[in-house]
Amino acid sequence: MNEVRTLRQLLREAADLRDLSGRGLADLATANGWNLNRSTVSKILNGTYVSRPANDTIRAIAWLAGVSERIAFEAAGRPLPGKALADELPEDSDILTPRERKIVIDLIRVFLDHHQQLAGVTDETKQEPWTQESSSEFVGASGEARKSGAPIGDDDVRDPDSPPTRQYAILVRRPVSRDDPDAPLPMPPEG
Repeated sequence: MNEVRTLRQLLREAADLRDLSGRGLADLATANGWNLNRSTVSKILNGTYVSRPANDTIRAIAWLAGVSERIAFEAAGRPLPGKALADELPEDSDILTPRERKIVIDLIRVFLDHHQQLAGVTDETKQEPWTQESSSEFVGASGEARKSGAPIGDDDVRDPDSPPTRQYAILVRRPVSRDDPDAPLPMPPEG
C-alpha cells in the first residue's frame, strides 16, 4: 500500500530532483507560469506553514515534484477538485442580473461552508475562496443582518457539537424586469 506523502516531502523531492533550494523552486515555478511565492515554499519546507494551501499552490508543487495533481492534493489532505464550475454554467448565464448572480454565489458559499464544516476546517486554517467587500452584509445565527467585520454577538456563536443549521431561500423562476432588477422576488402562494 502506498503511503501518502506530505507537501513538505513533495517539495523536498522536488528540491533533490531539480537540485534547487526552496527559493529556486519558487522562482522556477513562477517562471513557468505557476503562482507560488518564496515565503510559502519556505514555510512548507520548514514545517511552519499553517494556512490551507490554495489549489494553485498544490498544483505548482505537483509540477515541481513531477507527480500527478491527485498525489499532491492527497498530500495536502484535500480532494482533487473537479471541473471548474464556471466551465459547466449554461451559455446564457451571463444574462443574470447582479442580484441574481449574488444569489447564485451566496448559495455556492453555503455549500462550500457546509463542506468545510464536514471536513473540520476551522477559521484558523480556512482559506477564503472569495473576497468579501467591506460593505457586504450577512446574516448571523441571530437572524440579524450585520456588516462584514462587525463583532460577533453571543447569539452568533453556536455550540460546535450541535448540528449545523442554515436558512435556505426558495428561488422562484420568474421573468426579470430589466427596469427594476432589484425588485423583490415573489413568494410562492401558501397552501
